[in-house]
Amino acid sequence: MNPACGRFTEDILTGKARLSCSCGGTVVPQPNMTPGEWGDARRAFKVRHAGPKLTVAELEVTLTESVQLQAFYAKLLNQHDGGERIVFSSVEAWVARLRETGKLPKKTTPP
Repeated sequence: MNPACGRFTEDILTGKARLSCSCGGTVVPQPNMTPGEWGDARRAFKVRHAGPKLTVAELEVTLTESVQLQAFYAKLLNQHDGGERIVFSSVEAWVARLRETGKLPKKTTPP
């Protein structure tokens, strides 16, 4: 990816929606696209052209920190209002819950 990538612009003032990036990437809506499909295409373009990505190690640290924050605030709020929020003990527990709720695909066993 071009080091300058991540500097994208959205041109909607001309009446022709278009996203373009400094690396040369562009996306324009197709005539048969619904507004939702165009929104999906815009989000995907922005993710692809968002600039430097985190490493796997950095993602693991940020996810672990997020789980710790979730657990802290779930406990705090449960103490405050007597609620029964789930307190996740680990990243694996959080991922299992996301699979259970369908937000992540079920893990398949290789043949």
